[in-house]
Formats: sequence, structure tokens, C-alpha cells
Amino acid sequence: MKIARHALTLWRLSTQLVLCNPLCLILQCIAGSSSVPAKTQPDHGLGPLGLPIFDGQHTPQNIAAHAYLIGVLHGVGLVLGLYSENYRGLGFFLNALAMFHILEYLMTAMYGNEVKISSFLLNNGREYQFAMIAGVIEYFVWGWLYPPMNIFRWWNYLAILLLLASQSLRSAAMCTAGANFTHLVADEKETHHTLVTSGVYSIFRHPSYTAFYYWALGTQLVASNPFSALAFALTLSRFFRSRIRYEEYTLLNFFGDRYGEYMGRTGVWIPGWK
Repeated sequence: MKIARHALTLWRLSTQLVLCNPLCLILQCIAGSSSVPAKTQPDHGLGPLGLPIFDGQHTPQNIAAHAYLIGVLHGVGLVLGLYSENYRGLGFFLNALAMFHILEYLMTAMYGNEVKISSFLLNNGREYQFAMIAGVIEYFVWGWLYPPMNIFRWWNYLAILLLLASQSLRSAAMCTAGANFTHLVADEKETHHTLVTSGVYSIFRHPSYTAFYYWALGTQLVASNPFSALAFALTLSRFFRSRIRYEEYTLLNFFGDRYGEYMGRTGVWIPGWK
């Protein structure tokens, strides 16, 4: 902690030197030499840097750090997507990835019932992380084996539209569901749980799942990754088939015939479902 405080003091002094602010420099030195004891951090909850950050807690510093890093990824992706000829597909892929995770937290914070640091959904399972890494690897492999594969073509622009549409659908689903939306399937009915059938739920029975399916597919199509796109399509179709069956079993227990009637007039719109 002493090292961190000394580093922060040095940074503050350096900024005043760079800006040529002698008065502020003197004030910084006086403030740094004052006998007022510095605020001490708790001995528990320290992250990998020995600081109370990146420790998995839902604290302001963790929210700021996560948002900053995702913002950096978003900026890098946007620059590559708009200005790079060789890495345009990778740029839009990274941009879509950043937008997804920041909107997961933002929509949960605005409309959800309980927001946590995990609401960023960065730790979305090892399968998800490996799949995204595999997509990046395939992009570079194609660039090495067959560079023309990474040229941006008409289908890549269609993939951008698919990403925008699917991301909008998922955010709209979270907004419409409000406190009823959770990242985990609820096994027990809470007092605030209601059957949402309006908005996007009047067309899609599980709009957040449908949106994620096509969003994930769009990330690979925008990067021109045929093998990853096929793997995503097959894997997610099987995953959601199992998850939706379980969730609909719980919803039928929660709402009975009302949910059965709702199932009859809506569709999931994921391959393998009506």
C-alpha cells in the first residue's frame, strides 16, 4: 500500500511538472508532507495487485475498472473496424464483444432486480471464453493461410446489421422484463415475478436467448470465421434446447395454463424450435 501511495504522489507531481503549474506543484508538496494520516484500506478483500480492486466485489473501484477496460476494448475495436483494411473484421468483432458486456451491466443496473459485478457477464463460463478466443485464433489463422479471407465483403456488412439487431433485441428484452430478468434460471417463484407477454415478448418467447444466439453467430460472421460460426450455431442450438426446456418446465409450474397459452402463440425462433 505504501508503494501505491508513493506512486500516486509521484504521478500527481509529474502532472503538475508537465503542465508547468508551479503553484499547484507547491500545494501538492505541502499536502504530501502534511501529518494527516492517510486513509488505510482493509486487510481483507485485496485483489491480485495487493489493492482492493479486481477482488470480485461490487465496489465503485471495480465498476470503474471494468467499465474502463471494456471501453478500451470498444475503442480499439472501433478504430480497427473503421480505419484498418487488414483487421476490419476483427475490429467489429471486438467492438461487438465490448458493447455486449457493457450493456449487460448497464441494463441490469437500470432495470434489473439485483446488480452485481458479475452482471458484466465477463465470467460467462469457460466454454464462452474459449469460444471467443477460438474465434480470434481462427481469424489470424485465415490471415496467415489465406489473407483474402479477411477482406471485408458484403456478407460482413450483413453481419454488422445482425449484430445490431440481436443486441437491440436482447437489451429490449432486459428492459421489458425488468426485475423478472435474471442471468440464471430461477427455481423458485419470487413475489415480484410476473409473466411478461408485452413488447418483444409478444413475438419471442425467449427474446434474450434468441438474441444471444444470433449475436454470437454474428460475431463470427463479421470476422469471416466459417468454422467458428458453424460451431457456435450447433453448440448454442443444443445448449439453448436444454436450457429452454428446463426453464419452461419451471415457468409452467409458476404460471400454469397462462404460460401454456403463451407458449402456443409465440415462438423461440432458434433453429430446432418453432
